Amino acid sequence: MSTRNKIRLRKERVEIISLMKTTSYYKKQLIGFEKKLSRAYEENRIDKEEYLRRLNEGLQGRTLRQWLRYYDQCINVYNTRVVEIDRELRELEKSRNLLPILTIFAFVALLGLSYYFIQPAITGFTLIENGTNATESVFGIQPVNINISEETGIIETTEIENDRLIQVKAEINKPVEWKLITRNKTIELPLEASNIEVNKLINETEDIKEKARLKNQFGANNLNNKKLIEVDELNETKLEVTYYTKAPYSIESNLTQNKDLISKDITIKSDSELHYQNVLSYTEIPESKTDQINLYHYIN
Repeated sequence: MSTRNKIRLRKERVEIISLMKTTSYYKKQLIGFEKKLSRAYEENRIDKEEYLRRLNEGLQGRTLRQWLRYYDQCINVYNTRVVEIDRELRELEKSRNLLPILTIFAFVALLGLSYYFIQPAITGFTLIENGTNATESVFGIQPVNINISEETGIIETTEIENDRLIQVKAEINKPVEWKLITRNKTIELPLEASNIEVNKLINETEDIKEKARLKNQFGANNLNNKKLIEVDELNETKLEVTYYTKAPYSIESNLTQNKDLISKDITIKSDSELHYQNVLSYTEIPESKTDQINLYHYIN
């Protein structure tokens, strides 16, 4: 058991240090993004309205201070966990028969979040999926797969051919809200999409919008099993399409219980055709002290 714990801790240490380096890289890129945009405005290459639009779009509606504070918080949390791992490794070296002291991951406790991911990932803050910069939406670089975890919720953004699809905070047993930002006037949504609203964005920075004119009432496209929307607006009009998809849910199994130990497996699933990330989930356990609870995320 001691050897297995060492391997697990060393593997976790490598993964956390990698996340720490990645977070530092994105923090640096974010600062560079804001400086480039400010310089373009100061040199009169873009006007104030364009500056604010690009800044808001690049920062996904958050301020630069919020992003920097968030990245710094994540780096501090990772550092804390690395220190804990080093301490546990030293304890294991002192006595091979001594069980390591395990705690809930520090970044879960400090951020006040407990998220399970549907796809394999490290429990906690998932910064990137494929190495694409989350903030370089200006000067020709498109953001892909942004994961933002804050007290206000989680937003997943995917940029596809100038369309921006946003997954708003996901929680088990609740329908998941999506926002599609597009200039296309023929729009395809999943067949399961419900509570659909189509608005045209008058001022995206100030969140001013009004109902868009539609040519049809969400007809079905039998060729590719999509829900079809045709909008009667000018080509340059930017639209915001809001809709909901099926709720994710949890399955609990392998419950074991004795005098000293209670253990259960929790799997987060969804019947939606869309892929959910950062799903807030929860379960019930007997009242316990924090240092008596161990939380694991299965990679495979």
